[in-house]
Amino acid sequence: MEYLLTAKHMKMADTFTQNEIGLPGMVLMERAALAIRREAERLAPVTMGTVNPSVFVFAGNGNNGGDGLAAARLLNDDGYHVRIFCLSEKLTQESNCEAQMKIINALGIRRETVSENASQTSDAPDIVIDALFGTGLSRNIEGKASGVVDLINYYHNNGSKVISVDIPSGVNADDGSIMGNAVRADVTVTFGFRKLGNVLFPGAECCGKVVLEDIGIPVLSLCKCEDDHINYAYTMDRSDIAVSMKRPEGSNKGNFGKTLIIAGSHGMAGSSILCAKAAMNTGAGMVRLFSSEDNRVIIQETLPEVMFTGYDKETEEDELRSLLRKDVEWADSIAAGPGIGTGDMAQMLMRVLAGLSGDNCFDGKTLILDADALNIIAADSVLREKFAAGNGSAGLIVTPHPGELARLCGTEIDEVLGNRVDLSSALACELNCTVVSKDARTWVVDKSGRRFLNTCGNDGMATAGSGDVLTGITAAVAAMGVRNSKTIYQSACMSVLIHAVAGDEAAELIGRSAMRAGDIACSISKLLP
Repeated sequence: MEYLLTAKHMKMADTFTQNEIGLPGMVLMERAALAIRREAERLAPVTMGTVNPSVFVFAGNGNNGGDGLAAARLLNDDGYHVRIFCLSEKLTQESNCEAQMKIINALGIRRETVSENASQTSDAPDIVIDALFGTGLSRNIEGKASGVVDLINYYHNNGSKVISVDIPSGVNADDGSIMGNAVRADVTVTFGFRKLGNVLFPGAECCGKVVLEDIGIPVLSLCKCEDDHINYAYTMDRSDIAVSMKRPEGSNKGNFGKTLIIAGSHGMAGSSILCAKAAMNTGAGMVRLFSSEDNRVIIQETLPEVMFTGYDKETEEDELRSLLRKDVEWADSIAAGPGIGTGDMAQMLMRVLAGLSGDNCFDGKTLILDADALNIIAADSVLREKFAAGNGSAGLIVTPHPGELARLCGTEIDEVLGNRVDLSSALACELNCTVVSKDARTWVVDKSGRRFLNTCGNDGMATAGSGDVLTGITAAVAAMGVRNSKTIYQSACMSVLIHAVAGDEAAELIGRSAMRAGDIACSISKLLP
C-alpha cells in the first residue's frame, strides 16, 4: 500500500519532520538534490573524452527552487556545464532557498534572472531542470512564468531531457489539472510520497516517469498530522494481489464463495458471458447466471461450468420473485445490471431485487449494481431508497462510469469530471454503500471517507465490455470476502486492482489498440496465486 498526498498533507508531513522529529530543512533539501543529480547523471552521464553535458536549471524562489539550486551545485561539482536561470531576484528572507543561493554565489556558479521574453538561447541543453514551482502553486501560471514554461517545453521538443522537481510546474498537486500552462517532463523526481497530481490525468501525462525518493520524511509524519489519516488517498500494486488472494490449501469450492450474476436480456448474452467468465477466472467457487431463457444455450455452450436460471418475457412478477429469491438465498454475492436493458422486464427485475434486499435472505451478502441497474435506480427514487435502506449486513457496491455517476447525482458530466471524488463520497453516504467511480483513474470511496485510487491499467481497457469484466471480478472477490471476513470496501479495492493489472497483462500480450474485454477476462488467471 502506498499513500498519495495532497499539497496540504505534504506540507504538514514536511513541517512535522522538521519541527517534531528534528530533521533540518537543509538536510531534506540536500537529499532531494542528490536524487535529482542521480536522474541527471542517468539521462546524460559525464563520459571521458567527450564534451561534458550542459544543464539549464530554472529556479523559483521557494523550496522547489532551493532543491534546484542545490542540484545545480552538485552537478557543477561533477563537471557539468551548468547555467542557472532565476525567475526572480526576490527570495524569501531566511529561507532555505536563500541559503542555497548564498552558497551558489560563494562558489561563483553562473546565474542570471529570466528576462520578460524568456528566450536566453535557442541552443537546447542536454538537461533542463524544472524547479520553478512545487506542490504549493495556488494560482494559474501567467506572464513571464508562463513564458519560461514555454521555453522549457521548447527545449523538450528539441531534444533536451527535462527533469521536474516534485511535480511539473503548472500541474495542480491535488487533482492533476493544468493551471494555465505546464511543463512536460521526461522524469519527475518526487519526494517522500507521490502526490495525487503525479498520478491523476492530465497532470500524469506531464510527469513522464515518476521517480519516488525517500529523503527522510517518515510515514509517522502522516499519523501525527492534525487531519485524520483516514482521509489520505492510497493505492496498491500487483504485489498486493498475491498477498490478498492466496488460496489456503485443503479448501473446497464452498470456501471460495457462491456468486449470482443477473445479467443479459433477450438477444444480449455477451455482457453476461463476460461477467460470468471474469467471476470464474477470479476464483469464485460457484457461479450462477440469472438471465433471459433465450441465452441458455449460448451461455451453457460457452461456459459449461456456470449454472443457469432462466426467465422469459411472459414470466410474471410473482414467479420472478420466487426464482430470484431462491438464487439470492443460495449466493454469497449478487451482481446485477450488465446488459439487462432498461425496459419493463429489467425494471421488474430491479423491483424484485430491491424488495429482496430488505428481506432476511439478503443479510450477510454483498450486492453489486452496475450499468443498466444504475440507470434504472437513477430514474426511480423509490427503488433507490429501498436499496439504500435494505442492502443487508454485508452491504452495497455501485460501479458507475462518469455518465452513470452524473445521472445518479442529478448533475452534468462536466461537473462529475471536475468533482468526482466529492460527488462519489456524497453518493456513498446517501446509499450507504461503497462507490467504485470508474474512469482512466478509478476511485473507490465509502461513507467513512476512505479513498483508494487505482494507478494501474491502460487506455486499451477503454473498450466495450470492460466494465462487465470488472463487475464479474467484483462479485467473485466479494463472495470470497464474505467467507474470509474481508470488508466490502477492501473487496471493491482489490477487484479494481485485479481488473487493472489484468488489463496491463492483456496489453503486453496483445497491444492496447487490439485489446478486447474478453482478453482482460482471460488475463485474470495469470495474476492469481
